[in-house]
Amino acid sequence: MKISLPQNRWFGKEPVWIDVPDSWDTHIAEMAGDQLPVLSYEQIREKINKPIGSPSIAELAVGKRNAVILFDDMSRGTPCQEAAHIVLEELLKAGISKDKILFLCAQGMHGALEYDDFAKKLGWDIVREYPVFNHNPYENLVHVGTTSRGFSVEINAEFMKYDLRIGIGGLVPHPTAGFGGGGKIVLPGVTGLDTVDLNHKAVFGYVFLNKSAPFTNMIGNLQNKDLREDVEEVAMLAGLDFKIDILMNTNCDIVDVFSGHPIKEYYEGVKKAFEVYAMDHFDQVDVCIANGNAKGNEASMAATVAAEAVHPGGDIVLVNFCRTGPVAHYLVSGWGMSTGGRQ
Repeated sequence: MKISLPQNRWFGKEPVWIDVPDSWDTHIAEMAGDQLPVLSYEQIREKINKPIGSPSIAELAVGKRNAVILFDDMSRGTPCQEAAHIVLEELLKAGISKDKILFLCAQGMHGALEYDDFAKKLGWDIVREYPVFNHNPYENLVHVGTTSRGFSVEINAEFMKYDLRIGIGGLVPHPTAGFGGGGKIVLPGVTGLDTVDLNHKAVFGYVFLNKSAPFTNMIGNLQNKDLREDVEEVAMLAGLDFKIDILMNTNCDIVDVFSGHPIKEYYEGVKKAFEVYAMDHFDQVDVCIANGNAKGNEASMAATVAAEAVHPGGDIVLVNFCRTGPVAHYLVSGWGMSTGGRQ
């Protein structure tokens, strides 16, 4: 039996074919979103221009001198090009001139993107015609306040210089937040090292103290209230005006879009996310073949989930064609055989 798996997300999307013995009792755990139609450009535009809990981008842009657009990094499979072009159309139509618009990659504590990465995320036309930069979590930060839990909040100084602040990212299952998306484009996206460190310590403390199999049990689980409240509070302190959250199928094609107020649109999007990323329950198996396409450079997350799917002593096969290797994470990665980030 031959099975085709979506792979090579950022390298041409060539699928990987694997052979499974015909004698095996094989079950393909396909997520529900793979049966949904892929949205057209016009359908994406319609969803972005019908925001939840917020005026439209064009309305928000009235009287604004300039705009900054955040986008997520290569650790997310999010296709940002269509949304980025639609945002530009709305900003230009509203009177913000082309030379007053900037793109900023919200990669948090991950390594910086290269020029080619920017183009994969936004398209070569945008990269050629607009300034695009990486966030630097170590320098050029401004203090914007303190959270209710006493965390000092430092935000990218360039981001704070712009009148209108927009984010584009993916709404997908996440091992500590339940689902990514919403204000996470700001925390940890464009916050400083110390702020991210404090937040992640609280996150990991909650997860490990409260769960026997922490990361598996937290995926799609919104009960980590402290994390979500931190994220939402910091996003509001930073003045994030408008967020676009994209839901994807296994091939990282767009199957739904939510936009508007960064908190209100997120919770509406999460309702749909429970449907899109759902799959039929199955009993523990002898072998679990896990596809790490959408999180190629953080594919260990797929292996963590797969560990819950196999019998004790069973086998996990992780399929992951990511040429760049694991993402560089300045907070939690190893930086030598005996050295690493703060956590």
